[in-house]
Amino acid sequence: MSEILLFDEDCSFCRWSLRLVLRWDRRRRLRAVPIRSEEGAALLAGMDEAARLDSWHFVDARGRVTSAGA
Repeated sequence: MSEILLFDEDCSFCRWSLRLVLRWDRRRRLRAVPIRSEEGAALLAGMDEAARLDSWHFVDARGRVTSAGA
């Protein structure tokens, strides 16, 4: 499993920020996944929709989810 960054695809600031983060990821370790996609819903299945859209979420190679400032 690759490292995944989940983002709100409807948020223009999120899309702008994501482009910067992916540009900095020169080793191509991150894969961006929209929160509202099927894959995003599966990765964040234990989280209600409001919490999903509250911030970005990172899923590491072991499947651990880190959200917001955590």
